[in-house]
Amino acid sequence: MKSIYATKKLQNTKLYQELQHNLKDYFAVSLAKEQKQKEYLSRIDLCNISTGELFKLDYDFELEYKKYTKLIEQKVSSIEHIAKELEYISVFMTFTLPSRFHPFKSIQRGDKRLYVSLNEHFEFDTIVEAINEGYSFLNELVRTFYKRVKNYVGDEFFYVKVYEPHSTTIPHVHYLVFFPLEHLDAVKIVYKRVVAFYELNQSDFEEPKFRENITFASRYLLKYITKNLQDGQDYFLIRSMDGWKRTHKIRVITSSDIGLTQFLYKKIYYSLTPEIKSKIDLVIKELGVPYYLYLQNNTYIKKYVTHIESKTTKTVKSTQGSQKALFTIELKSNRIRAPDGKIFYRITDLVIKHKRKLLYKKANLVKIKTH
Repeated sequence: MKSIYATKKLQNTKLYQELQHNLKDYFAVSLAKEQKQKEYLSRIDLCNISTGELFKLDYDFELEYKKYTKLIEQKVSSIEHIAKELEYISVFMTFTLPSRFHPFKSIQRGDKRLYVSLNEHFEFDTIVEAINEGYSFLNELVRTFYKRVKNYVGDEFFYVKVYEPHSTTIPHVHYLVFFPLEHLDAVKIVYKRVVAFYELNQSDFEEPKFRENITFASRYLLKYITKNLQDGQDYFLIRSMDGWKRTHKIRVITSSDIGLTQFLYKKIYYSLTPEIKSKIDLVIKELGVPYYLYLQNNTYIKKYVTHIESKTTKTVKSTQGSQKALFTIELKSNRIRAPDGKIFYRITDLVIKHKRKLLYKKANLVKIKTH
C-alpha cells in the first residue's frame, strides 16, 4: 500500500486527502497494536500450577509474520497436493467491486496507473465506509457463489480465498478453487450468473494454463501473501496491510478444512524435538509432500466436546485418522453458549504423543500480574 500516482487536481480533493491519512493511519495502527501487546505481556507472567515454573511472554511482529506465512504456504500447498492426487483442475478467479465502490477514475500512463479525477458514481461519503461496505458485499458474493457451486460439485471442491486492497485501499478478492474437470462448465455458468447478479464491472476467470500445471495456481496466489520483511517497501506494505485488516476487521486468508486444523498443526510442529524433526525431514523430502499434509496423514485425533447449555450437558466424542498413526492427539474442550446466543470453545486438555510417548501436554497455567 503506497500513495497513488494522481493529478494535482485530484490531490486537492477531500477523498484523496482521506486516502493519504488512512495509509499513514494503517501503518501506525499496526505499530500501536504491537506495542500495546508488548506492554500488556510485559506486565504478566504465566505460572505452571503443576511445576511452579514461571514463563515470560513477548510478541514479535516480524517473527509472527514469518510463522504465519510459512503456515499459509504449507496449508495451500497441502490443498494443492490433495487436489493434484485427485486429478482436479484449478480455476483462479478475481472479483472486483462495482464502480460505485471506487472513489477515483484512472488511466494507464506508461507502466503506471494515473488517477485523474473523482468517480461521479462513487456512492459513499468516505473511503472507510466504502471499504467496510465493500468487504461485506464481497463476502456475500463469495458465499452465494460457494452455495450455488456446491449444488454441482458437492464435496469435490477445495478453495483458498485471499482479500487484498487495491492501491486505493478498496478490497477485492482472489479465489482459487479446485474441482473435477467434469464440473468445469457448471462452475463457469455459476460464475457468470453471480457476476451478472451482482453487476460486477470487472472480474477474471482463469483456468486453461492452470489445468496444465496445477502447482502454478497456488504459486500465483501466494505472491499476494508472502512478502520480504527485509525489503523496505515490502515492510511498509506488510505493516499497512496489518493495520488495514485490523481496522476493518478483514479476514485476509481463509481456506478449505482438509482435516487437521491449523491450531493442531502448529501444536504438533512446534512440539517436535530436533531428532524427530530431522527424521521427518528426510521422509517428506523423499515423498515430496508438504509438512502440513504429512502430519495430517500421520495423526490420529480423539475429540471430546462437552456441550454446556443452560439446562443440559452432554459430551460428544469423535475420532479421525488411523489408530496406528505416528502421532496421537487427545483433545478435550467445552462448547459454551453465552447468554447472547454466541457459541465459543474452551480447551480444557490437550495431549500429543509420538509413537505413544508424550510430546506435549497442555499446562495448567495461571496469569500473574507483575506490576
